[in-house]
Amino acid sequence: MHLAKIAQNQSGNIAMLTALCAIPVFGVIAFSVDYSRAQNQRVELQYAIDNAALAIARLPNPDQAEMDALVAQTLAANLHNPDALAGVTTTVSRVDQDVTVRASYTSPSYLSVNDFDIVVEAVSTRDRALDRPLEFVMIMDTTRSMDIVSHSWADAVDTINWVFGELTYGVNGVNTVDISFLPISDRVNIGTANSSWLNAAAPTGWNGCVEPRYTPTTAAVAAGVTTSSDEPGADYHLSIDTPTEFAFEASIPGVTGGLSDFGSSYPYCPNTITGPTSHLPTLTSAVNGSTAAGTGRFDLALTWGWRLVAEEWSGVWNGDVGYPAPAGSADKIITIVTDSHTVAWDYEAGGSGGARPGGHARNTVSDDGFVQIEALCEAIKDDGVTVAVLLTNSYSRAKSPWTNCASEDWFFEIDTIEDFKVAMGAIATRFANIRLKS
Repeated sequence: MHLAKIAQNQSGNIAMLTALCAIPVFGVIAFSVDYSRAQNQRVELQYAIDNAALAIARLPNPDQAEMDALVAQTLAANLHNPDALAGVTTTVSRVDQDVTVRASYTSPSYLSVNDFDIVVEAVSTRDRALDRPLEFVMIMDTTRSMDIVSHSWADAVDTINWVFGELTYGVNGVNTVDISFLPISDRVNIGTANSSWLNAAAPTGWNGCVEPRYTPTTAAVAAGVTTSSDEPGADYHLSIDTPTEFAFEASIPGVTGGLSDFGSSYPYCPNTITGPTSHLPTLTSAVNGSTAAGTGRFDLALTWGWRLVAEEWSGVWNGDVGYPAPAGSADKIITIVTDSHTVAWDYEAGGSGGARPGGHARNTVSDDGFVQIEALCEAIKDDGVTVAVLLTNSYSRAKSPWTNCASEDWFFEIDTIEDFKVAMGAIATRFANIRLKS
């Protein structure tokens, strides 16, 4: 009996000792669980902050409000715990090409007594050196139907100038940048010094504008350029159902062309094509001096945009025999911004006898017109040229053909000036190396 009592007393002591030892063990387990949870939250927060820093680096010259908003959007999209999101504080700053995003959060403990302070930081940067030569044409619809022209033109101008600045920054001794700016109207202004590009002698008082006119000829537009009628060095020629050929002729208000329902002031002659050049002040002056007027002719603008980067026109622009470069030896990009509204098309190409096609509203493109635009875009892309399309505030029937016109992943639908900034930023960053520094 005595030995049994001793054994019983010892078992009670062991139970007590076991209970006392379990307290720190449970504490260690609780701490480990909370620490593991905090580490997972740290990883998630770091991922979100990394994405925010990279996204801001792609924006065209963002202000503080835009950067703060993008950080908030990125956190909301990447943090899975709403309670954690509410407790995160962030700061974001930009110095030259470096963007720094910093976030802090206190992860509460649930099993242990220790909260965990989480602080993460990401620094992104953009290297703007080009991998190869770049030939970039910016076709801008500056007509009054464009919402970003009539309501946000100053912001649009700032964005275009930012893109030109980004692209020209990448100029170095190996890779060159040649940029051209081409405002859209119902005419294109090639400049009076280029009268040899016309099908006939320019009339007295010619202001540099050209217009498409039906002609049975297929003579080369530029002297010394021998090409077939389907190539950019020849007269404008695209087949719809039957061959339809247009030559570019001198355009003078009251003498040639004009749109009857616009009065004697038309056709409107926009600013001269600027470029090709890498001189940023020249490009900035051209963009700042653009005027909202006229009605768009997208086929006309795309044709001249093609000529600005087509190998067949080497030596024609600025007398530079190295420009445009041979196909495949440079990145060749045509970017067109338009709402696809036009009256000129109806009266000059889409109707019969100067009348608008039946069944189509005023200021829209006829079905044949879209066929012609798509055919032109396909010819441009077949020539090794990338086509970027920014379609803004357009009508539903225009979306499909303009999507088809664009190269893959180069179509952007624009509803607001903010959309325009993001799209232009996305185009510019195709030629920049955006990466995390830390």
